[in-house]
Amino acid sequence: MADCLDKDFYESLEAAQPRVEELPPKPKAGVPYIGEIARIYSGETKKGNACINVEFDIHDGESAGYFQADLENRSQSFGADNWNYDAVQTYLKENNYQMKLFKGLIENIEKSNAGFSFADSNYDIESLADKIVGIAFKDRKYVDKNGNDAYALTIARTYPISEIKNGTANLPKSTKPPEDDMIDHSTGGSEPDIPF
Repeated sequence: MADCLDKDFYESLEAAQPRVEELPPKPKAGVPYIGEIARIYSGETKKGNACINVEFDIHDGESAGYFQADLENRSQSFGADNWNYDAVQTYLKENNYQMKLFKGLIENIEKSNAGFSFADSNYDIESLADKIVGIAFKDRKYVDKNGNDAYALTIARTYPISEIKNGTANLPKSTKPPEDDMIDHSTGGSEPDIPF
């Protein structure tokens, strides 16, 4: 018996070719970057809590645009519905501590973007899109679906850009063991088993 594809499904597809361009280098934990707010929006967590989601990308340098390029690459390779944007910070709207962290982000954005005032925008979160801010990442350890220790790259915190440029930012330390001793599921890894 022939092993045939569904004709209607096959005919509905557009032909695609694998991406040949290389991604920018993956950001690293404990290294300062000038980042930008790629997208910001209100939403709900899986538990139904109101939140603000902030998607970051690298603004300049050799890793510029890494997260958007990585998302496009994974979406094309593994299917658009399987992946979320990786460099996301979520702030719960009804959590006092989380909103204090969000206010810290705003202050770092204001210090990094001359003439910008969140108050002048009438506290419109969309006014934060495309603003630059200092960022650093940390390694988050977890157990993957095979029971192995693995690491993912997550946003550690934000900084005024002046602290990044003058080297005074208090950066997190990388906690990942040497590459040959662990599985690397850092942001943008090629393993398709952990869509965050």
